[in-house]
Amino acid sequence: DVRIIRATEIIGAGQLPNDWQDAIATTVLLLIDDVHVIAAHEDHAQTVGHLIDHALNLGVHVLCTSGTPPRDWSSSRIWELLRNASVSRVQSASEASLALHIKHQTSLLGMLLEDAHIMQLLSHSGQSWRGVEAAISVLKDAHERALAIMNTDSLDSFSLF
Repeated sequence: DVRIIRATEIIGAGQLPNDWQDAIATTVLLLIDDVHVIAAHEDHAQTVGHLIDHALNLGVHVLCTSGTPPRDWSSSRIWELLRNASVSRVQSASEASLALHIKHQTSLLGMLLEDAHIMQLLSHSGQSWRGVEAAISVLKDAHERALAIMNTDSLDSFSLF
């Protein structure tokens, strides 16, 4: 069981449901989105801090997303629990990472692309994971059907023959 708590729901509702302890007891993962918004409200920061503490005591994994680090928050129960938590930053993928991903994924599909073709594919993908995956899917479909890609909007002069 995964439970998701969104800051907007907590702030909008004014308080946690009365049976939150029962819901946490059967949970494997508790995801709290935009915890920095909760931390900005003193009452909510205390309440959700107690919820996190209870979840951790039950062995529930807790994952929080935040736009600011806990060091920027006011002192509260949620701050006490999260100030020493493991932090991972999510950043946009670099062009090199996306190019390596294209090369790896297409080789798994039996398509060996030259660097120029990989860069052409990357330039038409919007340089995002989703765009790259969509472009690889187009290549896979064309490869499976043994068709040439002729649309200059998608890959210019690239063909699979």
